[in-house]
Amino acid sequence: MRSYAQNFEDVRLARVLGDMDAGFYIDVGAAHPTSDSVTRHFYELGWHGINIEPNAGLFAELQRERPRDINLEVACSSSNGVASLHETDALDGWATLSTDTARFIEEHHGRAVHAREVRTVTLASVCAEHVASPIDFLKVDAEAHETAVLEGADFTRWRPRIVVVEATWPHSRTASHQEWEPLLLAAGYQFAVFDGVNRFYIAVAGEHGEWAERLAEPISVFDDWELDRYLNQVESLRTRAGEQDAAMQAAVAERDQARRAAEHWETEYRHRVDGSIRMPRSEEHTSELQSRQYL
Repeated sequence: MRSYAQNFEDVRLARVLGDMDAGFYIDVGAAHPTSDSVTRHFYELGWHGINIEPNAGLFAELQRERPRDINLEVACSSSNGVASLHETDALDGWATLSTDTARFIEEHHGRAVHAREVRTVTLASVCAEHVASPIDFLKVDAEAHETAVLEGADFTRWRPRIVVVEATWPHSRTASHQEWEPLLLAAGYQFAVFDGVNRFYIAVAGEHGEWAERLAEPISVFDDWELDRYLNQVESLRTRAGEQDAAMQAAVAERDQARRAAEHWETEYRHRVDGSIRMPRSEEHTSELQSRQYL
Protein backbone atom coordinates (compact mmCIF):
# COMPACT_ATOMS: atom_id res chain seq x y z
CA MET A 1 0.00 0.00 0.00
CA ARG A 2 0.97 3.63 -0.42
CA SER A 3 1.02 5.38 2.95
CA TYR A 4 0.11 9.07 3.08
CA ALA A 5 -0.31 9.58 6.83
CA GLN A 6 2.20 11.46 8.94
CA ASN A 7 2.83 8.64 11.40
CA PHE A 8 1.68 5.57 9.43
CA GLU A 9 -1.80 5.70 10.94
CA ASP A 10 -3.24 4.49 7.63
CA VAL A 11 -0.91 1.47 7.63
CA ARG A 12 -2.14 0.45 11.06
CA LEU A 13 -5.79 0.96 10.12
CA ALA A 14 -5.36 -0.94 6.86
CA ARG A 15 -4.47 -4.09 8.81
CA VAL A 16 -8.04 -4.44 9.98
CA LEU A 17 -9.90 -2.40 7.35
CA GLY A 18 -7.81 -2.71 4.20
CA ASP A 19 -9.75 -5.62 2.70
CA MET A 20 -12.93 -3.50 2.54
CA ASP A 21 -13.53 -1.96 -0.89
CA ALA A 22 -16.13 0.40 0.55
CA GLY A 23 -16.23 2.07 3.93
CA PHE A 24 -16.98 5.30 5.75
CA TYR A 25 -14.76 7.60 7.81
CA ILE A 26 -15.00 10.91 9.66
CA ASP A 27 -11.87 13.06 9.74
CA VAL A 28 -11.92 15.94 12.24
CA GLY A 29 -9.07 18.27 11.38
CA ALA A 30 -8.64 16.72 7.95
CA ALA A 31 -6.08 19.30 6.73
CA HIS A 32 -4.66 18.48 3.28
CA PRO A 33 -6.46 15.83 1.17
CA THR A 34 -3.20 14.03 0.35
CA SER A 35 -0.17 15.22 2.31
CA ASP A 36 -0.11 13.58 5.78
CA SER A 37 -3.69 12.40 5.23
CA VAL A 38 -4.97 9.45 7.28
CA THR A 39 -7.89 8.92 4.89
CA ARG A 40 -6.28 9.26 1.44
CA HIS A 41 -5.39 5.58 1.15
CA PHE A 42 -8.96 4.56 1.93
CA TYR A 43 -10.40 7.14 -0.46
CA GLU A 44 -8.31 5.56 -3.23
CA LEU A 45 -9.78 2.16 -2.30
CA GLY A 46 -13.23 3.55 -3.03
CA TRP A 47 -14.25 4.70 0.44
CA HIS A 48 -15.91 8.03 1.21
CA GLY A 49 -16.59 10.03 4.32
CA ILE A 50 -16.76 13.40 6.03
CA ASN A 51 -13.83 15.83 6.20
CA ILE A 52 -14.10 18.63 8.74
CA GLU A 53 -11.60 21.43 8.14
CA PRO A 54 -12.06 25.10 9.13
CA ASN A 55 -9.05 26.47 7.24
CA ALA A 56 -10.34 28.00 4.00
CA GLY A 57 -7.30 27.11 1.91
CA LEU A 58 -7.22 23.48 3.00
CA PHE A 59 -11.00 23.22 2.62
CA ALA A 60 -10.62 24.38 -1.01
CA GLU A 61 -8.05 21.62 -1.58
CA LEU A 62 -10.44 19.06 -0.11
CA GLN A 63 -13.23 20.26 -2.36
CA ARG A 64 -10.96 19.92 -5.37
CA GLU A 65 -9.44 16.51 -4.61
CA ARG A 66 -12.26 14.77 -2.72
CA PRO A 67 -15.47 15.08 -4.78
CA ARG A 68 -16.95 11.88 -3.28
CA ASP A 69 -16.53 13.14 0.28
CA ILE A 70 -18.67 15.50 2.32
CA ASN A 71 -16.37 18.44 3.06
CA LEU A 72 -17.36 20.87 5.81
CA GLU A 73 -15.66 24.23 6.36
CA VAL A 74 -16.42 24.33 10.09
CA ALA A 75 -14.68 23.61 13.39
CA CYS A 76 -15.75 20.77 15.67
CA SER A 77 -16.39 21.60 19.30
CA SER A 78 -18.61 20.81 22.28
CA SER A 79 -21.46 23.01 21.05
CA ASN A 80 -22.87 24.57 17.92
CA GLY A 81 -22.09 28.26 17.57
CA VAL A 82 -19.22 30.57 16.68
CA ALA A 83 -15.61 30.64 17.92
CA SER A 84 -12.27 32.29 17.15
CA LEU A 85 -10.04 30.20 14.93
CA HIS A 86 -6.31 30.95 15.17
CA GLU A 87 -4.38 30.12 12.00
CA THR A 88 -1.24 30.97 10.08
CA ASP A 89 -1.03 32.12 6.47
CA ALA A 90 0.45 28.76 5.42
CA LEU A 91 -1.54 25.61 4.68
CA ASP A 92 0.18 23.79 7.52
CA GLY A 93 -2.75 22.26 9.40
CA TRP A 94 -1.98 24.31 12.52
CA ALA A 95 -5.38 26.00 12.77
CA THR A 96 -6.66 25.82 16.34
CA LEU A 97 -9.41 27.07 18.62
CA SER A 98 -6.93 27.04 21.51
CA THR A 99 -5.42 30.42 22.40
CA ASP A 100 -2.61 28.69 24.31
CA THR A 101 -1.66 26.68 21.21
CA ALA A 102 -1.79 29.82 19.06
CA ARG A 103 0.56 31.58 21.48
CA PHE A 104 2.91 28.56 21.43
CA ILE A 105 3.05 28.62 17.63
CA GLU A 106 3.95 32.31 17.65
CA GLU A 107 6.56 32.06 20.40
CA HIS A 108 8.26 28.79 19.47
CA HIS A 109 7.83 28.63 15.71
CA GLY A 110 7.95 32.32 14.83
CA ARG A 111 4.72 32.12 12.83
CA ALA A 112 2.30 35.03 12.68
CA VAL A 113 -1.12 33.81 13.86
CA HIS A 114 -4.38 35.52 12.90
CA ALA A 115 -7.80 35.04 14.45
CA ARG A 116 -11.14 34.98 12.66
CA GLU A 117 -14.60 33.78 13.58
CA VAL A 118 -15.77 30.38 12.30
CA ARG A 119 -18.87 28.29 12.78
CA THR A 120 -18.57 25.45 15.28
CA VAL A 121 -20.58 22.22 15.19
CA THR A 122 -20.72 19.12 17.35
CA LEU A 123 -19.89 15.68 16.03
CA ALA A 124 -23.38 14.62 17.00
CA SER A 125 -24.97 17.30 14.82
CA VAL A 126 -22.68 16.41 11.91
CA CYS A 127 -23.64 12.75 12.20
CA ALA A 128 -27.33 13.57 12.49
CA GLU A 129 -27.19 15.49 9.22
CA HIS A 130 -24.78 13.45 7.13
CA VAL A 131 -24.28 9.89 8.45
CA ALA A 132 -26.51 7.14 7.07
CA SER A 133 -24.18 4.13 7.36
CA PRO A 134 -21.82 2.55 9.92
CA ILE A 135 -18.70 4.60 10.70
CA ASP A 136 -15.59 2.49 10.24
CA PHE A 137 -13.21 4.94 11.86
CA LEU A 138 -13.11 8.41 13.36
CA LYS A 139 -9.89 10.44 13.40
CA VAL A 140 -9.56 13.52 15.61
CA ASP A 141 -6.68 15.99 15.31
CA ALA A 142 -7.88 19.33 16.65
CA GLU A 143 -4.67 20.94 17.94
CA ALA A 144 -5.41 20.76 21.68
CA HIS A 145 -9.20 20.93 21.23
CA GLU A 146 -9.75 17.16 21.26
CA THR A 147 -11.63 17.15 24.57
CA ALA A 148 -14.31 19.53 23.25
CA VAL A 149 -14.61 17.52 20.03
CA LEU A 150 -15.24 14.27 21.93
CA GLU A 151 -17.63 16.00 24.33
CA GLY A 152 -19.76 16.90 21.32
CA ALA A 153 -20.06 13.29 20.15
CA ASP A 154 -22.87 10.84 20.81
CA PHE A 155 -21.13 7.46 20.94
CA THR A 156 -24.35 5.69 21.83
CA ARG A 157 -26.10 6.63 18.61
CA TRP A 158 -23.08 6.90 16.28
CA ARG A 159 -20.37 4.44 17.21
CA PRO A 160 -17.22 4.32 15.06
CA ARG A 161 -15.55 0.93 15.05
CA ILE A 162 -12.15 2.56 15.60
CA VAL A 163 -11.32 5.98 17.08
CA VAL A 164 -7.91 7.59 16.51
CA VAL A 165 -7.11 10.70 18.55
CA GLU A 166 -3.95 12.82 18.61
CA ALA A 167 -2.65 12.23 22.10
CA THR A 168 0.20 14.72 22.55
CA TRP A 169 0.12 18.47 22.97
CA PRO A 170 0.72 20.20 19.64
CA HIS A 171 4.34 20.15 18.47
CA SER A 172 5.56 18.21 21.51
CA ARG A 173 5.84 14.72 22.98
CA THR A 174 3.92 15.67 26.13
CA ALA A 175 0.92 13.40 26.63
CA SER A 176 -2.51 15.01 26.50
CA HIS A 177 -4.88 12.02 26.64
CA GLN A 178 -5.50 12.19 30.39
CA GLU A 179 -7.93 15.02 29.71
CA TRP A 180 -10.18 13.29 27.18
CA GLU A 181 -9.57 9.52 27.42
CA PRO A 182 -12.18 9.04 30.22
CA LEU A 183 -14.85 10.12 27.72
CA LEU A 184 -13.98 7.22 25.40
CA LEU A 185 -13.58 4.66 28.17
CA ALA A 186 -16.94 5.67 29.63
CA ALA A 187 -18.46 5.17 26.19
CA GLY A 188 -17.23 1.57 26.15
CA TYR A 189 -14.13 1.95 24.02
CA GLN A 190 -11.00 -0.12 24.64
CA PHE A 191 -7.51 1.34 24.31
CA ALA A 192 -5.46 -0.54 21.71
CA VAL A 193 -2.15 1.22 21.09
CA PHE A 194 -0.21 4.48 21.33
CA ASP A 195 1.93 5.10 18.24
CA GLY A 196 3.95 7.99 19.65
CA VAL A 197 1.47 10.60 18.45
CA ASN A 198 -2.02 9.06 18.49
CA ARG A 199 -3.98 6.67 20.64
CA PHE A 200 -6.18 4.04 18.97
CA TYR A 201 -9.40 2.73 20.52
CA ILE A 202 -11.84 0.06 19.41
CA ALA A 203 -15.50 -0.48 20.21
CA VAL A 204 -15.52 -3.35 22.72
CA ALA A 205 -19.01 -4.58 21.86
CA GLY A 206 -19.44 -6.45 18.61
CA GLU A 207 -17.37 -8.80 16.52
CA HIS A 208 -14.19 -6.73 16.20
CA GLY A 209 -12.70 -7.09 19.66
CA GLU A 210 -9.66 -8.91 18.22
CA TRP A 211 -8.67 -5.76 16.32
CA ALA A 212 -6.90 -4.37 19.41
CA GLU A 213 -4.15 -6.98 19.17
CA ARG A 214 -3.67 -6.44 15.44
CA LEU A 215 -3.57 -2.66 15.83
CA ALA A 216 -0.98 -2.93 18.61
CA GLU A 217 1.59 -4.78 16.50
CA PRO A 218 4.54 -2.57 15.47
CA ILE A 219 4.66 -1.36 11.87
CA SER A 220 6.90 -3.73 9.90
CA VAL A 221 7.83 -4.88 6.41
CA PHE A 222 4.97 -7.38 6.61
CA ASP A 223 2.56 -4.47 6.27
CA ASP A 224 3.93 -4.05 2.72
CA TRP A 225 3.82 -0.25 2.60
CA GLU A 226 5.59 2.50 0.69
CA LEU A 227 5.79 6.07 1.92
CA ASP A 228 4.10 8.59 -0.36
CA ARG A 229 6.48 11.48 0.34
CA TYR A 230 9.51 9.37 -0.62
CA LEU A 231 7.79 7.99 -3.69
CA ASN A 232 7.02 11.58 -4.71
CA GLN A 233 10.70 12.47 -4.35
CA VAL A 234 11.71 9.49 -6.48
CA GLU A 235 9.10 10.34 -9.10
CA SER A 236 10.22 13.98 -9.07
CA LEU A 237 13.86 12.99 -9.55
CA ARG A 238 12.91 10.63 -12.37
CA THR A 239 10.95 13.41 -14.03
CA ARG A 240 13.88 15.80 -13.72
CA ALA A 241 16.25 13.14 -15.05
CA GLY A 242 13.92 12.56 -18.01
CA GLU A 243 13.75 16.28 -18.70
CA GLN A 244 17.54 16.55 -18.54
CA ASP A 245 17.92 13.54 -20.87
CA ALA A 246 15.52 15.15 -23.34
CA ALA A 247 17.39 18.46 -23.10
CA MET A 248 20.68 16.66 -23.60
CA GLN A 249 19.35 14.79 -26.64
CA ALA A 250 18.04 18.06 -28.06
CA ALA A 251 21.43 19.68 -27.45
CA VAL A 252 23.23 16.78 -29.16
CA ALA A 253 20.86 16.99 -32.12
CA GLU A 254 21.43 20.75 -32.35
CA ARG A 255 25.19 20.23 -32.15
CA ASP A 256 25.11 17.60 -34.92
CA GLN A 257 22.99 19.88 -37.08
CA ALA A 258 25.41 22.76 -36.53
CA ARG A 259 28.34 20.47 -37.33
CA ARG A 260 26.72 19.34 -40.58
CA ALA A 261 25.97 22.95 -41.50
CA ALA A 262 29.57 23.92 -40.79
CA GLU A 263 30.86 21.06 -42.92
CA HIS A 264 28.53 22.06 -45.74
CA TRP A 265 29.62 25.68 -45.71
CA GLU A 266 33.27 24.67 -45.42
CA THR A 267 32.93 22.52 -48.55
CA GLU A 268 31.06 25.31 -50.34
CA TYR A 269 33.72 27.80 -49.34
CA ARG A 270 36.52 25.57 -50.63
CA HIS A 271 34.73 25.19 -53.98
CA ARG A 272 34.33 28.93 -54.29
CA VAL A 273 37.91 29.63 -53.26
CA ASP A 274 39.25 27.05 -55.71
CA GLY A 275 37.07 28.51 -58.45
CA SER A 276 38.24 32.04 -57.81
CA ILE A 277 41.86 30.92 -58.02
CA ARG A 278 41.40 29.10 -61.34
CA MET A 279 39.30 31.82 -62.96
CA PRO A 280 42.16 34.29 -63.64
CA ARG A 281 44.21 31.56 -65.35
CA SER A 282 41.32 30.74 -67.66
CA GLU A 283 40.80 34.39 -68.57
CA GLU A 284 44.56 34.84 -69.23
CA HIS A 285 44.61 31.80 -71.54
CA THR A 286 41.58 33.06 -73.51
CA SER A 287 43.18 36.47 -73.95
CA GLU A 288 46.37 34.89 -75.24
CA LEU A 289 44.45 32.86 -77.83
CA GLN A 290 42.57 35.92 -78.99
CA SER A 291 45.79 37.92 -79.42
CA ARG A 292 47.27 35.19 -81.55
CA GLN A 293 44.37 35.37 -83.97
CA TYR A 294 45.32 38.94 -84.79
CA LEU A 295 48.98 38.13 -85.42
